Amino acid sequence: MLSLHEEDVESKCEQGANICHDTHFAIGHTLHRGSPFIDDRTLRKKAIIRFNDMLFDYEILLNTDKFSRAIIKGTGFQKEMSTAEFHHKIRTYVYERERTSLPMSILSATGRYGVPAYSSATGGLSGAASSEAVNRRKIDSDKLPDTVVAYLDSTIGMPILTSNSPAKRKPRKLKRLHDRHGPMMVKLRQEAEKHHFSH
Repeated sequence: MLSLHEEDVESKCEQGANICHDTHFAIGHTLHRGSPFIDDRTLRKKAIIRFNDMLFDYEILLNTDKFSRAIIKGTGFQKEMSTAEFHHKIRTYVYERERTSLPMSILSATGRYGVPAYSSATGGLSGAASSEAVNRRKIDSDKLPDTVVAYLDSTIGMPILTSNSPAKRKPRKLKRLHDRHGPMMVKLRQEAEKHHFSH
């Protein structure tokens, strides 16, 4: 299970692609472990998608897109909303489709523990290696020798990153920020308006 039950995780910002590909598992599709060094030209000819070291059939990508499109046609999605609100709404449908309770998907885990899950729109490497990101001007070529790339899924990386802090101090009460989203947004708007009109 993604270790969001640990008290130190108050919110989560995740690359949209990670949430999308994690959902493949949740709705019953099978992904396979491969290598990040496979020739992508060969994979394309066989209609196989590669995301770092995960491999899956192109039809899985289309089926997950179809699943998501059917959900967002619902009335609850016909408005502007933050990525955290969107993920919280859609996670109910994802959770119902999950075949087992463990491992729990990113969306289901964030919903269960009231953790807002945001997704970054810009600025990430989008799964690219550092050397590949240089020609996209996302990494300064002079800094390339100092970069480190870790090929791992967030459901592996997050428990490793979050396990250290609880082991060194006493647990604290969950903040459940998503559950307090409404009142917090009201206060934020009030503070913004006060600041705006005072200048």
